[in-house]
Order: sequence, then structure tokens, then C-alpha cells
Amino acid sequence: MHPVDDRQERYDEGDILRLFASFPCVSLNQESGSLSVLRRHARSLEIWGKYLPHYRSLRCQPLDFSYRWLLWLEAATDDALVNQLLQHYTWRGKVIAAWLTIMHPVRERRVAIVKAATEVRYPFALDLARHVLDDDCPGHLTEHFKLVRDIGEVLRPIPKPRFKLRLGNAKLVTEVRETIVAIYKARGADAAHAYLTEMAARTGYPLVEKTSPSRLSLDPPTGHWYWAMSV
Repeated sequence: MHPVDDRQERYDEGDILRLFASFPCVSLNQESGSLSVLRRHARSLEIWGKYLPHYRSLRCQPLDFSYRWLLWLEAATDDALVNQLLQHYTWRGKVIAAWLTIMHPVRERRVAIVKAATEVRYPFALDLARHVLDDDCPGHLTEHFKLVRDIGEVLRPIPKPRFKLRLGNAKLVTEVRETIVAIYKARGADAAHAYLTEMAARTGYPLVEKTSPSRLSLDPPTGHWYWAMSV
């Protein structure tokens, strides 16, 4: 898998944020937490799964996570999206990319997965993805492997919801981010936010609200301001 060229267009960050807004990154990056998520998911499918193929006309609240998982299964087939999450996002993006690879193993992603694991403090999800790609199941991950396989067997035959990610202006995103870093270091957070507001007004790109740093978005230096570039 070739690395993404920064000069090439990448998917719109706002679209990616919306697609994975409810992705449980923290739980799925822990051995016990991910096991709990998988067990609940498998149990819901066992009880309510017969309704899942009818999701376009019939919704069942206990299957809410399964509906999202179906969408993420479709996203998992997009190598460019996985590349972007691995290379241009914080640890949350890497966790999502790892699970997209676990859902849809593509052997060619292994080099990027292994590299990403060296770039984060807690690489559980990336290590799990590597084990899945290698078809190598350590004893302590036996139940993880079984549940992932069981869930996949239920969901793969079901037609997936379709979606289209827009291409963002990668050059502008990079320039704005670099400028914000420089302004923040020289003049502080208020000046950086003022510049971001000005850019949003000038370009017509929406400014994402001030929020906590627990979002998926790339972390600016303060960890407080997030933005989405849309076309």
C-alpha cells in the first residue's frame, strides 16, 4: 500500500468526522473494553438479528450499533480512507483504521498497520489488526477472533448502506493548520481562533464548534479547536 501523497486530495475531514462520530475508540482500543463491545454486539444480533436485513424500512433500537457497523463495514473496503486515517489523524483515527482492517482484512495494509502501532502509546487495536492479517490468534485473543468472525458472518451477506465521501482541499487544510500552529505559538489561542473564524468566512468552509479534545479530528496544538473543511 503506497503512502498518501500530501499533494493529492484527501477525503473531507468533516465527512469523516460525521461517519465515525459514534465510533467507540476508547473501548475498542482496550482488550477488555473491546471484548465487552463485541459481546454486546453479538448478543444483540443473536436476539434481534432477523430484523437487520430489513433496516431500510424497519429499525430496531437494540440494533442501533449494528446499523452503524454495517456502514463501517462498507467504509472498510476503501483503502484510501484507511490510509488517510492511519497517516493523517491522531490515535483515534488509527484505532478506527485498525478496526476497519479487522472487519475487512486486506493483507496489503499490514506494513502501514505495523508502522502506525509504533506511533501510538496504546496499540492494542493495531496489534489486533496485525494478528488478524497474519491469521495468528494468541490465546488471550481467542474470544475476540471468534466474535469478530461470528459478527462478520451475520453482517457480510446483508446489503450495505451506500455513502459517498467528498474530496476536501488538502492543500488548504495543510496551510490553515500550519498557520494556526504558528499563530498559536506566537500570539495564543484567541488569535488562532480569530484567524480560523476569518478563514471560515473567507472560504465558506464551516467552522466546527469549540469542543473537548476527545473528538476524532486532528489535534491542533492546544487540543481545543477543531474544524472541518468542506467542499
